[in-house]
Amino acid sequence: MKQQEVTQLLGQLGQGDPTALDRLVFIVLDELHRLDLLPTDNWRIAVSLQLLGEARLTLGQAERAEALLIEAWRILMLTPDLHPKPVEQTRQLLIALYEDSNRPDMADRYRS
Repeated sequence: MKQQEVTQLLGQLGQGDPTALDRLVFIVLDELHRLDLLPTDNWRIAVSLQLLGEARLTLGQAERAEALLIEAWRILMLTPDLHPKPVEQTRQLLIALYEDSNRPDMADRYRS
């Protein structure tokens, strides 16, 4: 892992920089994949992406959140019955994202 970058990001996170968390999560996910500890289509990766997408929504970064949430949804839909709670949370976030951005047709894709 990139020790110096991680240390710097932790310092930024301690100073209240929300973008530091974003970068830190991607470093950790990349390292997990590099070490073959988690495949890229593991549901835990999807939940991490979903949480990161939710954080970006909170920061007003809807476009960046959308890409993360769509990828989380794609992964979760590989085995939707195994992890219904994150599936539902991601679905609700996507619906809210599209309703807030006045794209009801896109929101309808995620309605039951």
